[in-house]
Amino acid sequence: PLSASRGKMGAALAYPYVVWPACLLCCAGGVYNVVYAFGFGYGLSMTLNGVMAFVHFDQNRFKPGDGRAVARIGHMLGYVAYGVRLFVFLYQRQVSSSFSEKAQQTQAKSNTMSLGTKSMISIFVATLMASYHFGVYFHAKSVRRPTTLTWVGMAG
Repeated sequence: PLSASRGKMGAALAYPYVVWPACLLCCAGGVYNVVYAFGFGYGLSMTLNGVMAFVHFDQNRFKPGDGRAVARIGHMLGYVAYGVRLFVFLYQRQVSSSFSEKAQQTQAKSNTMSLGTKSMISIFVATLMASYHFGVYFHAKSVRRPTTLTWVGMAG
């Protein structure tokens, strides 16, 4: 029991500080091909941002049926759905025969960049993706009731 509570406490202390390193790991493919940071890294980071927020979300703070937990979970699931959709689309495009020439051209351009340049691009994208997490993080921490604009935004 004590070791289990330490594990939960350690995870709680690490979150949200682990968001940036996790996004950096997702975007690390950019050191091979910068498109992997912008594309696959973006999709993976959005998915991971939603999953991390959901795992650490305490819905017990809300009364059942008042919509506040639903709005927050919808926000998190929206991140996950967007990230998965983007990743799958980019993967299908990357492996398609009709895109192979473009993929080769992009790889050739990426090969002309220095490792430092590709690393800085990957770090920039990871930082941007970690900053995207602020919205879902603070929404999950808030106890305010969702506004009409919140529901419209989720529906759109």
